[in-house]
Amino acid sequence: MSFTGLKPSEIDLLVKKEYLAGYETYQPVGPMIFNLDTPDRLNEKEAVTSADGDIPQVAEGAAYPQSLTRELGTVTYTSVEYKRKFGITALMDDFSNYGTTMKTMKKAGYRARYKQDDLMESVLSGGFATTTVWDGGYLFSATHSIGDTGQQQSNLITGALSETTLNEAYVKLATMKDHENLVMPLDVAYLVVPAQLHKKATELVNSPDGPETADRKKNFLNTLNIKVVCWKLLDASSTTAWFMCSEKMWHTLTAYQKVQPNMKFYIDDDTDNMWEKVRFVQTQGATDYLGVVGSLGT
Repeated sequence: MSFTGLKPSEIDLLVKKEYLAGYETYQPVGPMIFNLDTPDRLNEKEAVTSADGDIPQVAEGAAYPQSLTRELGTVTYTSVEYKRKFGITALMDDFSNYGTTMKTMKKAGYRARYKQDDLMESVLSGGFATTTVWDGGYLFSATHSIGDTGQQQSNLITGALSETTLNEAYVKLATMKDHENLVMPLDVAYLVVPAQLHKKATELVNSPDGPETADRKKNFLNTLNIKVVCWKLLDASSTTAWFMCSEKMWHTLTAYQKVQPNMKFYIDDDTDNMWEKVRFVQTQGATDYLGVVGSLGT
């Protein structure tokens, strides 16, 4: 079937319908873990602050001790544009086929959402050597600053995913201190793994008995209500790395989506060729290391 008889406005409508169908076909993992926000500015700056610790005991009738809030550091998120255009006329001229054009547009929608998800994935996979937070360290580090107290703590685990290392990650998260040097404490919400570790992670978390022993002891990890999240995009970076996250409100993994993926139809005045342009604007990262633990799996 060709486009013969279809007006440009009708072609535009059909193309956008297929693009949207493709966009909705891809099921992203990032929004399950990441905070999604819309920045007010091109360069959005996030600050990490600290106050003066716990609420102290005072004598009856005494004045309220003052708590001073200090800025520890900032991270700037610079919005980045992603664009691509498709020659609708060229598709028709080269293939003279309605179905081919629609498949191309459906795939474009799929790839747009895939790209958004992949950008969020890069924050975790890059957390050992690329993604940095307010204290200048990588997202996952053994020497993170606890505010301006002069003390440090780790959110980095060494070793392959196992009952032992998973329990170590749980303890790190549960005993993590905030920037006032107080234990938060945090509950584990997600264990994020590549496809290569999906089976292993599910067995570790969900087995009613000890997953790595023959004595049938009860599996402590099974009582924590940890949700295993398989993020297949992680496999391209590492098949051994794994991550533990608290609920979204307690960590700063964030994707700033200034412009959602959209399509714009236009006709070139000089050539009369029809085009569809795909564009979105997004940046992502982490302001702070609190609420997340990671391991390279080695």
